[in-house]
Amino acid sequence: MATHTIRKVVYSAYGGPSNVSVVTAQIPPPAKNEVQVDVIYSGFSGADIQMRLGTYPMQKAAPLTPGYCFVGRVSTNGDKSSKFGPGQLVGALSVYDAETQKINILEKYLIAIPDRVDLQQAVATFLDWNTAYGLVHRATNLVGKGQRVFIHSISGAVGYAIMTLCLLEGAEVYGTASERNHESLRQLGVTPFTYANKNWVSEMKQHGGAHVVYDPIGFEHYNDSWDILITDEPSRLVGFGGNMNILQGDDAKPRSQYVGMAKLLAKNGCLFTKRSTSFYYIDRDRATFMEDLQAVMNLLTDGKVEVPIKKVWDLENVREAHETWGLNAVLLITGAWHVPDHYYKLIHELESHGIRIIYERFPTNNNVVPPNKTIQDDIDFIKDLISKEVAAGTHLTVIAHSWGGMLASAALADFVVSPESKEGGVTDIIFIAAFLPSENDSLAGLFGGKLPPALVPQSDGTLVPTDPVHLFYHDLPEEEAQWAKNTMVAHGTDVQYAPINCQKEAWRVIPLTYIICEEDRGLLSFLQEGMIEKVEEQGSLFRSTGCLLLIALF
Repeated sequence: MATHTIRKVVYSAYGGPSNVSVVTAQIPPPAKNEVQVDVIYSGFSGADIQMRLGTYPMQKAAPLTPGYCFVGRVSTNGDKSSKFGPGQLVGALSVYDAETQKINILEKYLIAIPDRVDLQQAVATFLDWNTAYGLVHRATNLVGKGQRVFIHSISGAVGYAIMTLCLLEGAEVYGTASERNHESLRQLGVTPFTYANKNWVSEMKQHGGAHVVYDPIGFEHYNDSWDILITDEPSRLVGFGGNMNILQGDDAKPRSQYVGMAKLLAKNGCLFTKRSTSFYYIDRDRATFMEDLQAVMNLLTDGKVEVPIKKVWDLENVREAHETWGLNAVLLITGAWHVPDHYYKLIHELESHGIRIIYERFPTNNNVVPPNKTIQDDIDFIKDLISKEVAAGTHLTVIAHSWGGMLASAALADFVVSPESKEGGVTDIIFIAAFLPSENDSLAGLFGGKLPPALVPQSDGTLVPTDPVHLFYHDLPEEEAQWAKNTMVAHGTDVQYAPINCQKEAWRVIPLTYIICEEDRGLLSFLQEGMIEKVEEQGSLFRSTGCLLLIALF
């Protein structure tokens, strides 16, 4: 038997997507108990990300070839392998080495794939759906008719599979998901919650608590999941991941899952409670593995389940899958009179760290006199920008400065996603000395219907700061301050009096970090603090910090 030249994916070292490459290599003939398979599809999941970061439990050391599962056709049998004939469709949970053109794998791990099954859906059964089956049928015996089940990241790959299997068992299903998916989940009979505002904790307690909670986030998040378990009947919190470390982006410091798992299991030592915990992980050597896999394959073959596929990448483009997972872009919403050029230092700093930043001149900053654009034009423009990124699966962090806070508050709420979601959307917001409106507020309305004295309406419909250098650029060198002043564009008076038109402000549903600029003269620090106090009273998910100067820019 011959050696073949193949292309395969390699993680050269632990770290970011730059460590992912596709290389040319040689594959030897299969060993006597192996089968060589021509791979058609390999699955891609959070396990691939964690292996790249070096945080997956008990993983190989880099360099390594990822690929947790695959489907393909038998190419060559080893001398003692005869269960599958050449050309037969097969698949396996390989754990490694499936992101390649050919793979050698022990025959005992292969399962036949029926010809009538969609192969893209079939590849998902080996990891995501087999994991879900074990979570529902092995990790607990509490999933059944009338039992309340709560699933975090219910619109993710495993979460969706758990939901489907629980509904087949007649359970009442609740869970966290992107708000824009809530209606479709309700149509399936699910009660969805927005992850960010944590209203799900109090709401589930009002429902009486959950009999089962499935938590892939781990670490400190287990505490909230534990709190929503029903206390007067047997209930269980099942952990099946530690994704909190990758939810913060690839630059986050990796965290070992073992400590979180230990703390989770330690809750079983609590006395006088009917609550319990367990941690579930998939293992192809477990006695029930093939039985569970066949059960899932039968559900797929019989049309009882349908596996949604997010996207398919060619092998040569696999790095893109890593780059579009988790935090991968920043959207900058600029202030009034200001265009992206004013933010060149911030843009350069982010890009120097490999962060893609999206910035555009907004309609009201088109420098037309008299002004011909409205606040709604800006809001619609931002929504269109985000919609395109959502369609591409991008996770966005939005940075809004000054007037940009009005636009962000009005435009973003419909796009919220939890960081663990595989769907695109806005995961968090950073406000820099930005306005914090409530529903139907205008900027002038935040100040009792009057604009600050330093802003003077003109007869041509524009609004002009009396001394831009003093107001905006007092902390810059004179030459740079004059450049910034000369780069300013016209801005209309009417937009400052126009209320934002939204049903819910973004800061109610999306985690918000507010940077208080203590030397800001356009929006004094005590006014920033006053707005923060107002929204904190309304229950936003909020973090604040202070700075004297922010990149000497604002």
